Amino acid sequence: MKIRKLTEDSSRLLLKNLNSNFGELKKNYHNHDGEFKSLALGLDLVDKGSYEIEDKYFRHRDIQMKLETDGLGKFDFDNAKIIYEAFEGLTPADANDERLWVRLTHDHCHKYMVKRWMGGKEKSEKTIEERFFYKGRAQSARVRNGIARLWWIAHLTLQPHEADEEKKWMFTKAICESQDFITSILERTMGTYPNVRIGVLEYYIENKAAFGSSKSKKIQQILRDLNNYGGVNLLPLMSKDQVKKVVSNLM
Repeated sequence: MKIRKLTEDSSRLLLKNLNSNFGELKKNYHNHDGEFKSLALGLDLVDKGSYEIEDKYFRHRDIQMKLETDGLGKFDFDNAKIIYEAFEGLTPADANDERLWVRLTHDHCHKYMVKRWMGGKEKSEKTIEERFFYKGRAQSARVRNGIARLWWIAHLTLQPHEADEEKKWMFTKAICESQDFITSILERTMGTYPNVRIGVLEYYIENKAAFGSSKSKKIQQILRDLNNYGGVNLLPLMSKDQVKKVVSNLM
């Protein structure tokens, strides 16, 4: 299937329509019973730069991609692999283009988006803007857009030169074991440094038992402390093992 990006004007029009008529349009973002109707229907698409995605990534006789969810993050790792492999060859520059992600959240991944991010009680306009659009500075937008985050999680943790599949994806799998890892590492500046994010994740893999039943709380505290530590020490100049030692001391 060929996927074309929205034009910049189309992306802005979707957001403008939401902002001006939230009360009427919010139902489109909270449920999708029956036959799917694209929220981007009739909007202009970019003529060039489309992406050819293999049919195996789509549901049988459907334009929706094969993404699973329990309404939480249980399938984030599996979905990150699907999006990253489906968009093989996507560059980081292309992956910062809101026109692609807004097209996917409003069209080919929309049913997944509703189940993953809109389940339960009714969500605010801000939540819809963050999850369905690509708002804010690059780091936060990457993590908050419901589909972009999957690609960036894989891109920033994948070990592409590993021949063994388990080793290749082990850091991606580790970061998806806690939503606190995803937000606390990838939304912070320190998460842009490979030595830091891989050092933290490698320490976690080697010391899972130490995190115990209070894993979420410990992850938040350690990464907050590590971020503060980086305010007076040059984390980018440390080796991965030096970062692991700092994390060990913080534990």
